[in-house]
Amino acid sequence: MTRIRQILLLAACLVILPALTGCPGAFTESAPSQTTPVRMLASGAHCDHDQPEPRLQILRDPAALQQVLDHTGLRITETEPPDFQRESAILIHQGLKPTLGYSLELADTSVRMVNGVGRLQVLNREPPADAIVAQALSSPCLLLAMEHHPMESLQIRDQHGTLLDEAPLEP
Repeated sequence: MTRIRQILLLAACLVILPALTGCPGAFTESAPSQTTPVRMLASGAHCDHDQPEPRLQILRDPAALQQVLDHTGLRITETEPPDFQRESAILIHQGLKPTLGYSLELADTSVRMVNGVGRLQVLNREPPADAIVAQALSSPCLLLAMEHHPMESLQIRDQHGTLLDEAPLEP
């Protein structure tokens, strides 16, 4: 075998085999990702969201936060409220649900930025199919604080990678 064929074979093995075996480094994002921290402020099962679709809302000042707290009944008790000079508050609604037993949890304590878009993952929990749950409408939500970081928009995705909602952000 000639030297050129050996080099081509080696190069093919280094590129194709990791892709076929599911090597995590085989297909990387085109731009390096950065992260910015997120912290939990409050969560609730009844946040007064009357639409079935999930929704993301960015709160940029104390007045907007107070309006959300009054409307949802959420309380920030065990942590400091956001410092709007360096943070924004994020309200994530799971959507209106037909029973109790649904919940929304933070899957990661950071937002990952890829190509100017922030991605935050949540765990979208449903009651088991055989669960006995009260027949009462619920609207689970999370209230988070996120440090300011330049990004075009923020996406909320569930544990399966499904896009729940996206909101534009000011750079």
